[in-house]
Amino acid sequence: MTTTPYRLVLALAVALVGCDGDPIDPDRDAGPGPTADAGDPTRDAGIDDAGADAGPPTMMGAPRYTTPTCTGGVTCPANDCFETATGAADNDWVDVATPLAAGDTVAGVICGDTDEDWFKVGVDIGCTVDVTLAHDAAVGDLDLRLETPAEYNPALPTVYEQRSSSTSTTEDEHIRWVSRTNLPHYLRVSSTTSASATNDYTLTAAVTCPPATLTCAEDDLYGDNDAYIDALAANESDIGDSFRDVVCGGDADWYTHDGQSADPGCWPAVIIEHDPADADRIAVEMRVSDVTEWPSGTIDRSTPGVLIADFASAPGGAGNFVVTNPLGDAAAEYVLTLTCSQLL
Repeated sequence: MTTTPYRLVLALAVALVGCDGDPIDPDRDAGPGPTADAGDPTRDAGIDDAGADAGPPTMMGAPRYTTPTCTGGVTCPANDCFETATGAADNDWVDVATPLAAGDTVAGVICGDTDEDWFKVGVDIGCTVDVTLAHDAAVGDLDLRLETPAEYNPALPTVYEQRSSSTSTTEDEHIRWVSRTNLPHYLRVSSTTSASATNDYTLTAAVTCPPATLTCAEDDLYGDNDAYIDALAANESDIGDSFRDVVCGGDADWYTHDGQSADPGCWPAVIIEHDPADADRIAVEMRVSDVTEWPSGTIDRSTPGVLIADFASAPGGAGNFVVTNPLGDAAAEYVLTLTCSQLL
């Protein structure tokens, strides 16, 4: 199977402590979610999701981060507000990103278009990340981006996919994103001004999660996808993404899988995990339009609590999956993961 290289390739974060000086568990963000990586074979190889590197030793054994001393107004280039105890590194790259806990607020400074600050936030599938970057745009424009490791092809190195961005030139930046993966989320603060400009900022990250057990009140966490026209759309770059949702009564959840548009070798397929007791309440249909069913697909229920729907051949366009509750009674929760026939 082939992929199209176009995303940023970087190493993963090392063990750090937060801006308040509290130790950070290096595994706290790992999560039980999908671990397959995507990648660009022309870029850095040998990086895995745990932060291991097939090359030189990583900083896993280096001194942990100390309490930041930056409170704004730092003169460039002394902009390393998140230095290690040895002063050997700052958070200018994803592999030394500063971990943030939900609700943390940190102060930093960006020095022109060559400087970046990276932060790491642990998020579970279905949780909402709200991030605000407060700064004086009149002094210098700052941008905010949210990225996660892509998950498409485990044979290739780790690649980062931009999920959301805020690039206003006149006001504070804000991102709201509902997570599709348990892998760490990274926030990148950067500037579009000249290299000599200095701009202080305050970054606040909030994470809110739905209940451990979803009810009908939490239906459609990612937006209303109850009709074909409102289907959650995904393409090749979203392979490996997971959606946590619930089907209630006559509810229908639509997903459009267009991976084939970027990779003709990716035939649409989904894996739906659910409570085995809800086997009769979770059903899926494969369609090539809102009314036309796909006749060549396969549905596998051989593993309790797992439903696999596979187009099993090329549909010549997007494949559509609609999840329903045939009994139409109690709410039935599920997690749907996008994949390809060739990855099953």
